[in-house]
Amino acid sequence: MVSEGMTIYRAARTVGIAYSTVHRALKTGKVSEPEDFLCVKCGAVTWRGHSSKYCQQCDLIVEKINLWAMGRVANAVKAGKLPPVRTLTCVDCGAPAVGYDHRDYSKPLDVQPVCRRCNWKRGPANF
Repeated sequence: MVSEGMTIYRAARTVGIAYSTVHRALKTGKVSEPEDFLCVKCGAVTWRGHSSKYCQQCDLIVEKINLWAMGRVANAVKAGKLPPVRTLTCVDCGAPAVGYDHRDYSKPLDVQPVCRRCNWKRGPANF
């Protein structure tokens, strides 16, 4: 509970907002809307403000699924089923690819080579 005499940063931590978000709001005078802090999967409040798209519980699930899918891709590259990503170009812009992008983690080998910028633009995948 936020009480009188608390620092702004202590109050932010109490209500689950990242320090960097408070600092940015104080510096720019712009305050983010509450929906900016909601998990894209379940709608709960995110635990790190703008630095996370997921709440803590969904973030742990996404991380486990992500690691499993990346392991499957790495094994496919080693086995020769997928070409090394550094030999490919981004399917979106044609720049050199730096990684494989999963659009659906339930299909771990259904991937597309993308550059870092296009991977960021695509946003989170389904899991």
